[in-house]
Amino acid sequence: MQVCCPICETQITYETVLMTDAGVLCPKCKTMVDLQHLAGPNSTSFSADGFDKDQTWSMAIDDDRLQEGTCVGKFRVLQEIGRGGFGSVYKAFDEQLKRVVALKIPREDARTKMDAAAFLREAQMAASVRDPNIVVVHEVGTDRDRMYICSDFIHGVTLRDWLREAQRCNRDICRMMVRIARSLHRAHRSGLIHRDLKPANILVDKEGNPFITDFGLARRTVKGTEGPDSSRVEIVGTPGYMSPEQAVGKVADIGPQSDCYALGVMLY
Repeated sequence: MQVCCPICETQITYETVLMTDAGVLCPKCKTMVDLQHLAGPNSTSFSADGFDKDQTWSMAIDDDRLQEGTCVGKFRVLQEIGRGGFGSVYKAFDEQLKRVVALKIPREDARTKMDAAAFLREAQMAASVRDPNIVVVHEVGTDRDRMYICSDFIHGVTLRDWLREAQRCNRDICRMMVRIARSLHRAHRSGLIHRDLKPANILVDKEGNPFITDFGLARRTVKGTEGPDSSRVEIVGTPGYMSPEQAVGKVADIGPQSDCYALGVMLY
């Protein structure tokens, strides 16, 4: 099991470092990474978002992980390519259209009626925006009580990995952020706020094109749709990229500027 040091971003493997009741000691910068608050006494999973700005780890037993060759409707699973608190994303093959796609499937314990509605809402949100740099959703469906969202499979890496795999100059980084900002602007003009922008939710293909993905926390802002309820207090997003209004749960104050704040953090 690994965790990322919040100070120097060293990947810490539990088995090879000093682990005490206070947490684990980073072998590089000697920071004590406190893990106690990440899981309750009866919990089998935890989020490390409070430390690593991008990633979520799960200590749950992966007995619901789909194996290679498993069929979900007309899709054949090739491999798991991502896993988060709500479910997994798989690389899959569409047997009818003969193309590779991405399948997002929630965990079994996340398939309540409320979660099903949220899952459908994510697909509707992403499908409502037409932009060359926003991942296209092809369909949403259910197969043997297993919900799924089918979208484009992006042959590439996350924005964080793109930054790390080569020495990027400031001009290249700024050009990339401009393209992301333009696509985000189109989403805002459609009345959509992402609310969870971060490098892990930006994919970059082999040609260097960015794609905004994961609209799981997105919300409508236009009148007559799922706009914010001013009486509600709800903290959403990833702590390292949250705007001040998100951090204190002021739902009514969350707007396009909240996504712009996250963009600024990413650029920084």
